[in-house]
Amino acid sequence: MEYTERDLEILIEESIKECDSLPHLCQFVTTDAGKERVIERIKQHIFVRGIDNIDTAMALVEIELETPYV
Repeated sequence: MEYTERDLEILIEESIKECDSLPHLCQFVTTDAGKERVIERIKQHIFVRGIDNIDTAMALVEIELETPYV
């Protein structure tokens, strides 16, 4: 069975609902725009960097959100 990008988005959305251990990510996804940006960034980690685990990709996004751009 082939999985689609939409299937991945559904898995990411389910994982985001349980993000209590990632405070920055949890705060960021409280808005629709923030949620969409997080989903897109997680997908980038998976498709571009080859990360094969949603939790790992979410942790990378958490680290990115912890680090302010100066």
